[in-house]
Amino acid sequence: MERHVPLVWRHLSVVRLLDGTEAGPPWARLLTGLFQDIYPPSIVDRIVDVFLSEGYKTIVRFALAHVLLRQDDIKAARTWNALGEAIVRPVDPEDAVPFRRRLFRTAFHGLHFSRQIIHHSRTKHRKLSVEDFDDQDRALILQQAVHAPHLVCQSAIVTEGAVWETIWAWLPGRFRVLRADLIFATREHGHHLSTLFLRAGLREPLLLIVETVCGQRVGAYLSRSFVRRWKERIYGTGETFLFALPPVGSSVGGEMYAWTGNNDAFIMANEGYVAIGCSESAFGLWIDRDLERVSSQACATFGNPGLFEGGGEGVVKALELWTFIA
Repeated sequence: MERHVPLVWRHLSVVRLLDGTEAGPPWARLLTGLFQDIYPPSIVDRIVDVFLSEGYKTIVRFALAHVLLRQDDIKAARTWNALGEAIVRPVDPEDAVPFRRRLFRTAFHGLHFSRQIIHHSRTKHRKLSVEDFDDQDRALILQQAVHAPHLVCQSAIVTEGAVWETIWAWLPGRFRVLRADLIFATREHGHHLSTLFLRAGLREPLLLIVETVCGQRVGAYLSRSFVRRWKERIYGTGETFLFALPPVGSSVGGEMYAWTGNNDAFIMANEGYVAIGCSESAFGLWIDRDLERVSSQACATFGNPGLFEGGGEGVVKALELWTFIA
């Protein structure tokens, strides 16, 4: 909006300030309603066809084009309600054919933006979506989403049920109803990163847990698979997080560090190392190619301190990689 329809963008800010409203514009009607009740069925059907072949970016194109075509009416609105009505006012069916021509011409000529912009916005929204509810509603939503951990096999690192319950509570709600399956363990598959990549394959999300020879346990939830390591130097979404578990033998404690929004350095993986979170040259969690050395430092991505007590690194005793299955 700020880039492609700057006059409307500024007008939205002015109306919000003068009207004193905390409500947001009716973007959901455009971005998730596929323009139903706004466009005649013939236009909606055509948009759906393009969406099915080209993906979500298409919806953003049409939403921006819609605002561009309605910008005169939007700028004429002086209250928040009038502004919303101008955005979602239905198109006259008699004007459907010429409007469709203007809409498609505007959507696919002159509106240039990268998918990365959409990806960043959706990632941030996914992290913050629950925060739109008040405390009571949020507690109810989270309570409904929590399910008891169900492991396909036993872990050699996390043997306490209470610790698994803590990990489970940190997971995105849609994965808590699934089972955790162990797909890589150093005790069975050896100490080499290439084997871990091979065992992980296309699976996502992933849960990485590391135990050091000193009995400290740390890990990360990886929202994306490792296959992207050759195509994208840095990848992942805002659901990725780091965590520190209580020492071996204790079920008390543990801390999860969620995305701060400061940068998008979620996952970095290549033939030499795996790293999660970054702040200049410091990694939130770093593991070498031989799965022998692990280190952790404070990083901006997750706002975490070093995960290890008494030092920034340790020697790997065991490492496990889990995925989620129905």
